[in-house]
Amino acid sequence: MQELPGPINDEQRKQLSIVQSSSRHLLSLINDVLDISKIEAGQLELKYSEILPQKSLAKLQDLMSTQIDNKGLVLEMNCDHNSGTIITDERRFEQIMLNLLSNAVKFTEKGKISVECERGWAPSDSMVKDTGIGIPEDQFDKLFLPFRQIDSGLTRKYEGSGLGTFDLKKLAS
Repeated sequence: MQELPGPINDEQRKQLSIVQSSSRHLLSLINDVLDISKIEAGQLELKYSEILPQKSLAKLQDLMSTQIDNKGLVLEMNCDHNSGTIITDERRFEQIMLNLLSNAVKFTEKGKISVECERGWAPSDSMVKDTGIGIPEDQFDKLFLPFRQIDSGLTRKYEGSGLGTFDLKKLAS
């Protein structure tokens, strides 16, 4: 993709993009399964430190910008830049927020996604809102179950393993 061995044409770029996307998806699935295994075995080691959450969120905004731009979405970060520091596991905090943002992008076809937090906020108090398809109230009970998806039929539109929100709940606990 970086054309290090030489120029690539549009079709090659398209095919390499598919391979790259599939590889990232596979890596994400593997990491989800590994994290769940570690959590269930009580082997997930958290490394607490003092972090600036707005710095982590800015990093995630940069990471997600291509996907957000490709869908024509707007990402609003409604966080107090003077919110100070929090003590948390930075990697896990970013993992939780990235999962929430990824889901928001995946299930939002148009409109906006917003991240909201206030001074003195904790990771569990942050909010990601979107103008996506939403979750029917009668499906809430499936939301945090492993390998479950709200749209699990053969004609489902959205990809995923059904581990994302289960993993989030375990990490946040």
